[in-house]
Amino acid sequence: MSDDIGISVRNLSKCYHVYRTPADRLKDALLPWGRPRYEEFWALKDLSFDLREGRVLGVIGRNGAGKSTLLQLLAGVLKPTTGQVHVKGRVSALLELGTGFVRDFTGRENIWIYGGILGLSKQQIAAYLDDIIAFADIGSFIDQPVKFYSSGMYCRLAFAVAVNVDPDILIVDEALAVGDMFFRNRSFNRMRMMREQGKTIVFVTHSLGQFREFCDEGILLERGQVISRGSTGQVATHYVELTRRQEDLLAQSGRLTEAEKEYLSKQLAKSIEETSRDLPPHGKHHSFASGVARFTDFTVYNHRNERTFMLETLKPFRVELTLVLDEPVQRLAVGYWIHKEGGEPLLGHNTLFLGMDLSGVEIGKPYIISFEQPLLLHPGRYCLGMGCADHLETHIRLLDTHYGVAEITVVGEKDRLYFSWVEGPTRIRARTAQGEEVGYLEYQSPTLARPVDELSLVTPGRGDEPMLTDANVDE
Repeated sequence: MSDDIGISVRNLSKCYHVYRTPADRLKDALLPWGRPRYEEFWALKDLSFDLREGRVLGVIGRNGAGKSTLLQLLAGVLKPTTGQVHVKGRVSALLELGTGFVRDFTGRENIWIYGGILGLSKQQIAAYLDDIIAFADIGSFIDQPVKFYSSGMYCRLAFAVAVNVDPDILIVDEALAVGDMFFRNRSFNRMRMMREQGKTIVFVTHSLGQFREFCDEGILLERGQVISRGSTGQVATHYVELTRRQEDLLAQSGRLTEAEKEYLSKQLAKSIEETSRDLPPHGKHHSFASGVARFTDFTVYNHRNERTFMLETLKPFRVELTLVLDEPVQRLAVGYWIHKEGGEPLLGHNTLFLGMDLSGVEIGKPYIISFEQPLLLHPGRYCLGMGCADHLETHIRLLDTHYGVAEITVVGEKDRLYFSWVEGPTRIRARTAQGEEVGYLEYQSPTLARPVDELSLVTPGRGDEPMLTDANVDE
């Protein structure tokens, strides 16, 4: 294994014996000769990859694809049927919720047990103990049996132990999904810190947003085999396409109810939205085209109706997208989004989700779709993206999507900005290149729209009471 390789996997496979009845299992144990009384189930089949130190590998796939089995093999919890796993340094794993905890022991006692499993001495565990308890932040429950813990408290304690024992390799399954938003954010910040310290991380998730934003590279598992490996954007796109094909087959077989079709369509739309966040660095244009529809132009206007990519915070702005349909579609949706550097979307709109009907758009004609609203972003540098899709009965088909087409610079106060919740107008208009209007939508919705003088924090949506918003964008 090379000096810079943290994890090396070669021809890794894991086979389980599946028995039809408990009696068959007993017969096989007592009478091992003769024909097998089981069927072989290969949870993993012939996996090989290397992961360099200091890199984060994301693993995605459907339920039953082999993700958790892979992590257990990497952590040494399971023994492979064939193949080898080589790891460099101490491995700490957060696997299934509560794995490794003794339910009748207290949280404090379980910390000592887990540390001993990792091979730590009593002196090392004692040195880490205060940091673990502080990070878990479960108060006096640390001295209560863990059988009384909620799933969130389990997650807090398990993650606190995993990251505070100075591991060289951190393995995280989907357990973070049960934590509250504050703890999840804190956990990801800690993992980012570990990545900067050169730690190697393997991370399983069903969230394509987390997968794309946190991981350096990814693999897609299907039926125990790697069917895609590479950049997170590429792998996430393959995952969405795989899901779409599978749902198409289900729909064609007539096994989906109308309610299931609607639900799957919404779930796939969410996955596609998260996948579309894979923004490249500023100045690099990345796109996907189907040949069914195409954007031919785009323009950004400030509140003085000037074409520019420099906008003022709190002022109205307008994005105009020119689109041509080359083939018929069922339900056309057009939208734009603005991302901060790193890919997270902060602002944007979509015609279909807001209720605009674009059925009047004809094939071969250029149409201009404009979005106008207040610019509710802090000063800084952002990136513009745009996309259109066809909302079919069972899924959403991407037609033309562009990421990083322009850098948007927002100017204004450089310190913190404070906004209040008021009714703010948003206008969406669709017209032909000759000016003939084919759609118009204007609505009032509670939105952050103007600065206030007092500093206070309230629940969003309560009239004109002020709300504190912190700047979170690199200058």
